[in-house]
Formats: sequence, C-alpha cells, structure tokens
Amino acid sequence: MHFKPSFIFKTILFLFFFLIYISTYAQFMDSIHSCLQHSPKPMIKLNNKGSFVANKPASVVGLVMGLSFNKRLKFGLGYNEVISHIHKNYYLNDYLGNPVDTFFSTLKLIYFSTYLEYVYHYRRHWEISIPINFGAGVSRYTYKAGTKTYYTDNHLGFIYEATTDIVYKPVTWFGLGAGFGYRIALFKELDIIKQFTSPIYSFGIKLYISPIYRAIFPAAE
Repeated sequence: MHFKPSFIFKTILFLFFFLIYISTYAQFMDSIHSCLQHSPKPMIKLNNKGSFVANKPASVVGLVMGLSFNKRLKFGLGYNEVISHIHKNYYLNDYLGNPVDTFFSTLKLIYFSTYLEYVYHYRRHWEISIPINFGAGVSRYTYKAGTKTYYTDNHLGFIYEATTDIVYKPVTWFGLGAGFGYRIALFKELDIIKQFTSPIYSFGIKLYISPIYRAIFPAAE
C-alpha cells in the first residue's frame, strides 16, 4: 500500500495537535481539581464592558457575586445592564395601520448570568484569565406618553459572553486591566440577534471588593 507524502504529513500534523490537545486538557483538569481542594472564599466583582448595540457604542455594567478557589477558579452569579442611551422612534398606528403619533423610545437590556472564570496565568502582579458569562435576559424599548411609561418590543433570550482579560495588580484590591472578547445573542428574532451580537472590550480600573471586605472583617478570611 502506497501513501502519498501529503497524506503522511497531514496525519503527522493531526497526531501532533491531537497530543497537544490531550496534554493541555489533562493539565487544565488537573489544575481545576487542585483549585477545588482549597476552601472557597467570597468574591464580589464590578465590571464595565464596552460593546456595540444596534451598531452603536454601548456600555454594559455588571456585578458578580460568588466563590473563588485558590484565586484561580471562580464561580458566581451576575447581573448585567446596558446603561448607554440607545434610542429609536416608535410609531403608534391606528387600527388601519396608519401612523398617528411618534414617540422617542429608549432601549433597556438586562440579563442575569452564571459566571465562570479561570485564571490560567497568575504571577504576583499579573493575571490572565478567561471569564465566561451565560444567562438569560430581556430587551425592550420604553417610551412615555403623558405621565405613563409604556413598553414595546419585548423579547426574551440568552446571552453568551467569553473574553480574555489581562490585569496588572499593584495591590490585591486594585488593578489596571484590558479585555477582549465576543458576545453572542440567542434570541428568536434575527433582528435582535444582529443588534446584540458584537465584540466586547474593557479598559481601565478594576476594583476587587473581596480583599477590601476581608481586610475590614478578618474573620471572613
């Protein structure tokens, strides 16, 4: 049986990357197991991510509360909300479908998520981690007519976010960081998916509340 050189090369290349994958996966599982042997500590994180909603720059603020194992493996629950003012005109039609009035509506997007973060590089003042958020939320537009507030375009769906974060921490409770990743929106309506699916990024100051809390209340250590 004769094998072409290209076939042999592809086979060797496949086996090479397969062995790397097995080795990396085994190291990752060993690291996870090692982290879980440590007692968990409370974790609270605030974050502010930039992204794009409806092709417009938008800021998303979040709060995560959970547990940290050996400072490298973190689980929690998060709350996230778009705080930028994204507007569009809402047209009120009569029973024949003719527009009778126009209102200035504002986007509201909130979502609750499960949070997982693995710090795969941890050296004194530097951290490189992969935070992942997956949860459910609601998007809608609000407008006011007189003294009443009305809601329109209500949609339920799922949000998945994965980023790579790099943080320099001169002290345990304060850091300077940058992160890049992507958000995928899983809604029934294609237009909503297009509005919320986008790159996400973060730059600036990171405040770690947990070390401050443990410094004030040593019994929590």
